[in-house]
Amino acid sequence: MQSLQKNLLAKHLPALDGFRAIAVLIVVAFHYCKLPFAPDGSHGVLIFFVLSGFLITWLLLKEHDECGEISLRDFYMRRARRILPAFCVSSLLAIGIWIACGNLIRWEEVVSAAAFVSNYYYIFSHQDSGKVLGIAWSLAVEEQFYVLWPLLLITLVKKRRTLVLSLCALIVGVWIYRPILWFGFHDSWEHLLYGFDTRLDHLMIGCLGAILLRYNMLRGFWNRIVNPAAMLAVAGLFIGCMALDDRFGLDFRFGVGFMVEPILVMILMAQAIALTRSPVAAWLNFRPAQFLGKLSYSLYLYHPPALVLTMGLLPAARLRVTMPFAILLLLSFAMASFHYVEEPWREGRFTAGLATRVKNAFGY
Repeated sequence: MQSLQKNLLAKHLPALDGFRAIAVLIVVAFHYCKLPFAPDGSHGVLIFFVLSGFLITWLLLKEHDECGEISLRDFYMRRARRILPAFCVSSLLAIGIWIACGNLIRWEEVVSAAAFVSNYYYIFSHQDSGKVLGIAWSLAVEEQFYVLWPLLLITLVKKRRTLVLSLCALIVGVWIYRPILWFGFHDSWEHLLYGFDTRLDHLMIGCLGAILLRYNMLRGFWNRIVNPAAMLAVAGLFIGCMALDDRFGLDFRFGVGFMVEPILVMILMAQAIALTRSPVAAWLNFRPAQFLGKLSYSLYLYHPPALVLTMGLLPAARLRVTMPFAILLLLSFAMASFHYVEEPWREGRFTAGLATRVKNAFGY
């Protein structure tokens, strides 16, 4: 437990970059390879949701503890700089490639993506997420989370017991609500997969984990599970859940998998943070994992247009040709976006340079 608390105080948690790498590899492998043993991409998105809930809550709690308050304005500005520039560029690229390849655009899909409500567009239109802006549904879920969660956190941040109980109630509520929709009302799979109301618990489990770890709650539990043997056991359970999901399909996913997997991911994250020097977790800190983790958002955004362009350029090629080409194309897109779009906006270099150019142009 001491190693966990000590490592949590670090400015950067490299193990979480490793988890980002795992998440994006699952998604890309599912869409690019279509191999029988490749896990469904929804498992990668689930990892991203838990990570997002954890990191957002951890940073907000850190801000509150250090400054005595949480600035909503600063929070939303940080999120906008982090998400919007690369999303806009990748969306324009995806639309351009799709049209250039002779395909028709569903403009209502584009509008819903721009408004960050594409998850409910896919639900109400009963359409699978498309090849152009299909990944926008998961960004919509996160944006809807960003609107609501900071408000609840600010309201209850000084009442930790009430905050934890409220989170537990929300999580358990979704655990009850989701199977009732699927098994009782035979609701559409689109709703259970894309809905904010049906995926809220994955984000909230990350939020709950951040609160428990930040304020050293459930110390006995963390003491028992932060060891190499326990991490291997939890990893085995997570892989087993993915295998059962593949074997039994949506009944298992919506009845059991979506409840158990985010808990296992949160526990694995805590174990990886604590066991950075242990062989079972040290590989998450290796350079390839860190590289992919830092590029994970760009890789996630650009993997659909890279695949569409590959299929357009090499329509008759075999998988052993198209896959390496698509991966090289994806890495090129992602690295260019990271260095020339994401980083300048996140660090304020682009806006600062723009402000300077405007001042010089108008002479003030």
